[in-house]
Amino acid sequence: MKKILHLFLLITISTICYGQSYNRINSSTLIKLIESSKLPSYILFYIPNCPVANKQTLKFCENYIKYSDKINYIIIAITNKDELIEKSILGNSIKLPIYVLENKNANNLENNYKLFTSEFCKYYKISDYNFSSLLIGNNKIYYKSLMNNVSLKKTKKLLKKIK
Repeated sequence: MKKILHLFLLITISTICYGQSYNRINSSTLIKLIESSKLPSYILFYIPNCPVANKQTLKFCENYIKYSDKINYIIIAITNKDELIEKSILGNSIKLPIYVLENKNANNLENNYKLFTSEFCKYYKISDYNFSSLLIGNNKIYYKSLMNNVSLKKTKKLLKKIK
């Protein structure tokens, strides 16, 4: 049954949008996106050629389909190659902007990510930089995880806390 649900989800989200251009994003732009939204923001840092990340992204997509009217969803791909996004689950899947980490040094993606997260974490006073997803509302972190494992039920509970 779970496989059928995942297949249905993939088919559903793949029909929502086809082909996108990817805007580059830095930490200050992400902060502005979060701060300008009246909704809490759910951010997913995504490595497009990682099988584990693709599984995590399914949960993110489930959440997006169910709660896009209550949560501002932001995906940031950590890659130097846009074609990796196209080949991944997100390439033709969901109707929201997919941002790509701004490359200050195209040859060193790891350092770019560290700089990005250090600036972002400093702003939100996050001491542990080890995460792949965050839920932020009212300048407060409500959820932070290395593995994006927020179920629909958990998202519903988190939304109640934010209000």
